[in-house]
Formats: sequence, C-alpha cells, structure tokens
Amino acid sequence: MFAILAAAVALSALDPIETDAPARYSLDLSIVRGGVTTVSTRSVVIEDGHAVVSFIDSEGAFEMNANLNPVQGDGDGDQLALAVRITNGDATPIEPNLVFDRGGTASVVIGNQDMTGQMIDGVTLALAPLSGTPATRLPWPVPTRP
Repeated sequence: MFAILAAAVALSALDPIETDAPARYSLDLSIVRGGVTTVSTRSVVIEDGHAVVSFIDSEGAFEMNANLNPVQGDGDGDQLALAVRITNGDATPIEPNLVFDRGGTASVVIGNQDMTGQMIDGVTLALAPLSGTPATRLPWPVPTRP
C-alpha cells in the first residue's frame, strides 16, 4: 500500500504535459533611408507564433508584424512560412512572404541599390534559427491536471 501511495505522489509531481519547445527564430529587420540605416531591430518569433515591433521616430510611425507557421499542404511538414507586414507611416505597406525549410535560414532585400550594390533606400529582412532553449518556460499552454 505504501509503495502505491509513493508512486502516486511521485507521478503527481511530474508535469503531465511534456511537449517539445516550439522552434525559435531570430528575425532581423533593417531599414535604410538615403544610404543610412535608420531602423535596425531584432526580435524572436516562435513557430506558430507572432512577433510585433513598433515605434515612432521623427519620420512617423513604424510597425512590423510577423507570423511564422508550418506550411499546409502535401509536404511532409518540413517547411515554414513567414508572413510579414511592414508599415512605415502613410507609405504603401511592404508584405514579403517567405517559405523555407524548418531549421534553415531565409532573407529578402527590397529596395534600391547604388552601382556598388550598397543599399540606398529599402528593407532587409533575415531569419535564422536560434539554438538552445529559453531560460524559462513560456507561460502557455497552461498544463491541465486531470
């Protein structure tokens, strides 16, 4: 009887929901105006997650929204899709969409370059996997106890 009680106590101390942590990616964004980088930001986006960066500078409001999701379809689930919407004041939004292999990198450069290939005006977006695990567990999903 004591052995059954001890086993029940040991099992109840375990987290009932053990799931793999979602893949985490570094999302780097640079905006160049007049040959000068005016915005440079790095955020972390997780698979099946959303990242938002916003601020106001002397030229107006800026916002980036990014969604990272598994590609749906006939594939074997080894591809991810990054959908990004970048708004900069009243300018037409930039909306690049990238599909890449899970664990891989992706980047896009949109804008004008000079004769040497140096960006004059535009946007650079780069995505790369982060290694390791977060310092703490994310507060969701909340484990349910039976």
